[in-house]
Amino acid sequence: MKKKSPVFNGELMLIPSVVERFVVENNQQLCKDILRLDFQGDRGAFQKKLCEELSEYLYGSFNVAVQLHPKKHGGFKFLGKYALNLYIPFYEDLEDKNIYTIVQQPAFKIKTPHGVFSIIPDIGVFVNGFLIYYLQLKLQHKGQNAREQGRGQIIGDYIETIKRGIVDALDENNKNREALSKESLKYFHSPMHLVAMDTSCSYIIRGIGKYYSDFEKLYLENKANDAE
Repeated sequence: MKKKSPVFNGELMLIPSVVERFVVENNQQLCKDILRLDFQGDRGAFQKKLCEELSEYLYGSFNVAVQLHPKKHGGFKFLGKYALNLYIPFYEDLEDKNIYTIVQQPAFKIKTPHGVFSIIPDIGVFVNGFLIYYLQLKLQHKGQNAREQGRGQIIGDYIETIKRGIVDALDENNKNREALSKESLKYFHSPMHLVAMDTSCSYIIRGIGKYYSDFEKLYLENKANDAE
């Protein structure tokens, strides 16, 4: 029997079942206390709240790798008071307790005032249920390669997200620009790497956010030219 892939939440950018499993297994007594004291034993409510807070914590500000490592950041506190381990460096323990998952074609659902659209990479790589990086894979025997079509697809998705998720969603006074940018572009800004790969080589894109202003300016110039 083929094993079912874990369900990826495209809005929160994580795998809820894996997140809960890792957190509970590595914070057992604390999670029992939280479940009893704060959720009256409701496991579903516990998972929902945990994943919502973790998504905001991991993808709201910094690169996900920084957020996962408590020695480099302040650490995650669930409900503002419970410190939970999100990652266990393997060199600190004889046993690697982290959970590694690969998901084929995880759909990132990007909400805008005009509706929802999806970005779908070929592969998503997760540690403890959290998205670390994703890959666009290209088939050279079909005339594709990572250098052109792979990188082009990632950059094209980024520009499309700027267009549909931010620029076209702004009102006349440019209100909510920061909120729209933060929510829509987390799929590009938060992962450690965006990777384009074929059978011969790989290209790793890091820090794509530093080109945001250039891409936005280019789109607005093209939009103005089309209107003339």
